[in-house]
Amino acid sequence: MRRPGPIGAVALALGLIVAACGGGEAPVTTGSTATGAPSDDGAAGETMTPGRDDGGEIPDLDDAAGRAVAVATAACGAADPAEGSGIAIGPDRVLTAAHVVASGGTIELTAGGAAVAATLLAYDPARDLALVRPVDPLDHIPPRPVSGSLAVDDTGTIVGASRSGDLPATVELVTIIEMDDVRSTTRSQRRGYRVDAATGPGDSGSGLYDEAGRLVGLVFAVSSADDDRTWVTAASEIEAFLVDPSVRGAFACDPERSRIARTGEDR
Repeated sequence: MRRPGPIGAVALALGLIVAACGGGEAPVTTGSTATGAPSDDGAAGETMTPGRDDGGEIPDLDDAAGRAVAVATAACGAADPAEGSGIAIGPDRVLTAAHVVASGGTIELTAGGAAVAATLLAYDPARDLALVRPVDPLDHIPPRPVSGSLAVDDTGTIVGASRSGDLPATVELVTIIEMDDVRSTTRSQRRGYRVDAATGPGDSGSGLYDEAGRLVGLVFAVSSADDDRTWVTAASEIEAFLVDPSVRGAFACDPERSRIARTGEDR
């Protein structure tokens, strides 16, 4: 996981331990070199409306647990291997945090005890989101929409593939999070939450579900100041990522830079 800057957080992908820069509380991720954090003052925050049902069937948390996927990467160049979680949003689509796969020479998914190789479909270092495709489709995983939002004091559950298990979460802050992009010094903003939940290594890429079972966010970091605080990217950012053509392409390990890069990308 990653920790936001002045506020701070820790990335929850096993492999690369990342220290946040800046004082105070910051989101911290494990699996990428990340700095930066959201501001805790009211001026930087943004209140989102409560989630709404789109009229379709609302899955429960049993469905969420069945979609939790372990994500592991082999090292690219001099990078360390990393492990995190992912969410199967369809039989051939797994959503995870970008820092989990940013330095991966290869990607392996484990679902239902079975391991399968995967390729990177989309990669957004600004939103810290990635989409991977298993070489062999995952069985019995129908498409799953991402929708809804949370307000302060709303409760939900974090579900991932790590040993943390299902974790209760309460929203403490709805805000605009500012952090360095994954493996970059460029800074970007995204909508998200700070929640009261004690996540740990391997939880980056876990899903945050509301009380109705809707997928409303993706875990990317824990707080540098409080182990019981976790940072989550909002569903609105995930929805935008999934339809953004600019983040899609062919990607491969660049051993000289020890990270993945779009095929044909300028050095």
